[in-house]
Amino acid sequence: DSEVVQMVVNMYHGGPEACGAFTTGGTESILMAMKAYRDWGYAEKGITDPNIVVCHTAHAAFDKAGKYFKIFVKHARTDKKMQVDVRHMRGLIDRNTVAIVGSCCQYAHGSIDPIEELAQIALKRRIGLHVDCCLGGFLVPFMDKAGFPLRPFDFRVKGVTSISCDPHKYGFAPKGSSVVMFSSKELRHHMYCHLTNWTGGIYATQTMTGSRAGGPVAATWASMCKFGESGYVETTRKIVSATREIAQGIQEIPELEIVGDPVVCVVAFAGRRRSGVNCYALA
Repeated sequence: DSEVVQMVVNMYHGGPEACGAFTTGGTESILMAMKAYRDWGYAEKGITDPNIVVCHTAHAAFDKAGKYFKIFVKHARTDKKMQVDVRHMRGLIDRNTVAIVGSCCQYAHGSIDPIEELAQIALKRRIGLHVDCCLGGFLVPFMDKAGFPLRPFDFRVKGVTSISCDPHKYGFAPKGSSVVMFSSKELRHHMYCHLTNWTGGIYATQTMTGSRAGGPVAATWASMCKFGESGYVETTRKIVSATREIAQGIQEIPELEIVGDPVVCVVAFAGRRRSGVNCYALA
């Protein structure tokens, strides 16, 4: 467990204080990060009515976290590339905001939010910034070495305070494996749940579950050791190349247009206005 977490932290350029936890999937990783921000906001700022600001393209798990933990979720609009409208997101932040969220990449269109700009906002407002890398978590860390350079999006960016990443997608681990990372042990502490006055003794967990299956952890460790950095660089090269080849092909069809910015592993398209093409019929 700890070796998997540390390997993933290293992939995302975590510093000496960076840490994390193994979870059962991207949803749980997101839930735990939001729980940490809620408790951090109360402990450090006395916030009793917390909110987070996400793009409306962010994963549904952020809204789920809002329902589970009584966090109000504000939704920022997108720009023409289906990236978050940074100006709108900035305007939605208030004194009860505990964190903002960026995706790298987001599920529906494959676009990457401008993480560096979001980090500047988070630093200025003294709030958290969670980067959701669940979908492309084992692609984006290797894109530079695969020949597809990206702007920094991970712990290299000052202001990024947590990241979610799923080995069970392009890390080729079995379903039920994800890692949530934090820039500091202090922030991770707010994720924990511990009860000391239970009649059965001390009850403490770092994530949602009490009992946890060891199989997915061991299989994830085996997959990562099998592929190694060179293996993931090669799979990234193939997957991203295929994505861009598909996108290029769509762009050459006059009746179709790309929706978003397909730089990683998702290609979204639609029929051009008055083209008579129904993209749902194509699907």
